[in-house]
Amino acid sequence: MTDWSPSRRHFLLGCATVGLSGCSALQPDPPAPDPADWTHPRGDAARTGHSPVGDLREHPRVAWRRDLERVRPPNATATLFGGTLYYPDDGFVAVDAADGSVRARGAAQAYRAPVVVPTAAYENEMLVLGGPPTVTGVNPSGSVPARLRRRWRFPGPPDGSTFPSLTTGTDDPGPVVTDGTVYWSGHVSGEGSLVALDASSGRKRWQVTAENGLHEPVAADGAVFAGNFGDVVVAVERDGTERWRRRRDIEVVDWNRFVADDERLYLARSEHVAALDTTTGEEVWSRPLPARHGSRPALADGTLVVGVSTDENDAEELVALDAATGTTKWSVPGSSHDRPPVVAGGTVYQVDYDTIVARDVADGRPRWRWTNPTGDEVSVPTPGEGRLYVSSLREFVALEVPR
Repeated sequence: MTDWSPSRRHFLLGCATVGLSGCSALQPDPPAPDPADWTHPRGDAARTGHSPVGDLREHPRVAWRRDLERVRPPNATATLFGGTLYYPDDGFVAVDAADGSVRARGAAQAYRAPVVVPTAAYENEMLVLGGPPTVTGVNPSGSVPARLRRRWRFPGPPDGSTFPSLTTGTDDPGPVVTDGTVYWSGHVSGEGSLVALDASSGRKRWQVTAENGLHEPVAADGAVFAGNFGDVVVAVERDGTERWRRRRDIEVVDWNRFVADDERLYLARSEHVAALDTTTGEEVWSRPLPARHGSRPALADGTLVVGVSTDENDAEELVALDAATGTTKWSVPGSSHDRPPVVAGGTVYQVDYDTIVARDVADGRPRWRWTNPTGDEVSVPTPGEGRLYVSSLREFVALEVPR
C-alpha cells in the first residue's frame, strides 16, 4: 500500500505523446508567474489577497460574458496564469482572459479554484486541485485527452471522513504551492496533518501533525505556517524541520484565517486579529474587533483590510488596520463580511451579494459600485491587467474601465 498515486500508466502514455501532454525532460528554470498572475484563490502562497494590477479607479463596463455550462454557487475566486482563467466547474474550466472563450475542461474532484503551478518537470503549467479527500495535479492543456490529464494524485481519508465538512467552504482556499512544493492540510492515515508534496510528482516529502489537526497553510519567510481551531500554530521550515509551535489562549473556538508577509503571520478570528513574529512565533500585537463574524483579511503595502459583522445592530463594517501596530486606519460601513476583500493597487474590492464595491485603500472612500444585472450573487473578483474577473451562478464576467 502506498500513499502516492502518480498513475504510472498515464505518465508513460503521456510521455509517449509529448505533443499532447507536454511531458518533457526536466527544465532547470520553470517559468515564473508574472506579477499580473493570480495563481492561488487568494492570489499567492501567503494568501495576501493583493495584486499590483487590476486597479480600476473608475466605474467599469462589461468587456465580455461567458455562460457556464453548469449552475454553480460562486464559492471561489478564479485563478489566473498566462492569460488563462481557471475556475472550479465539477473539475475545472479554462477560459481565455482576453475574450472569454473556453480553452479546456477537466473532470476532477474540486471544490475550490485550482492553484496554478509552473513546474520543472513539464513544458506547461500544472493545476493543483485540492478537494476532500484528495489533492490532484492535472494538465490543463486543451489538447490533452481526458484519460491522460491527471499527472498525480495524493489520497486523503476514506470517503466516510467528516473532516472535509468542517473545512470546506466559501472562505477555505485549499493548498498552497511555492518553490516546487505543495503544502496541503489534509488527513493522512487518519491524522490531521500538514503535508509537503513534490509539485511535479506528488510524492510526499514530509508531514507534521498536531492535536485537533492542522489547516490553512500559508507560505512566507522561508517557512510554511498552519494552525487549528484549538489555536495551535506551527511554523515549519521548507525541509520539514519545525521552526516553532505555539498555543494561544482563546475564549471561543473558531477557525484561524492566516495571512503572512516575511516578518509577521496574521491570525484573524471572529473576535480579534493578532500578529506573530514569523521567526520566533512571539506575539507582536493583538487587538479585539467588535465582531461576531470576520472575513479573511487582505494584506497590501502595510495595511490589513478585514470585513466584520458587529454585535451592534448586526451591522457590517470594513476595517483597515496598520499591519505593523494593529491600530485602526479607517473603518466604514461595509458589505458582506463572509466574502474576503481583495486589494489591487490602490483599490480595495468587497462583494455585497450581487454587487462589487470599490474603495480607496488609503482612506476607505467609495469609488464605484457595479451590480450584476442578472441579480445573481457574484464571486470575490480576480484582478488582472486592467480588468476584474468575476463569476456568478451562471456566467463568467470580465469588467474593465472604458478607454
